[in-house]
Amino acid sequence: MSIVLNVAEGNGRWTDRDQRSFIVTARGSACEVEAVVYLAEDLGLITPETSEHIRKKTNEIGRMLNGLLRFYRKT
Repeated sequence: MSIVLNVAEGNGRWTDRDQRSFIVTARGSACEVEAVVYLAEDLGLITPETSEHIRKKTNEIGRMLNGLLRFYRKT
């Protein structure tokens, strides 16, 4: 949720600088998700297959956020 909410809040800001800041925060949240997924797997709460699937999706989101950051750097 944090990833989406940070992107949304950044989108509502007036300046590109503010928008970039929230995208960076969203990227940090993606890293947190990855850490939580590893912990959940280690604790036996999710299977290794589920963990891998979520991590792949999280990495994909991270790449999309990096693309947004590149876009805002050009503007």
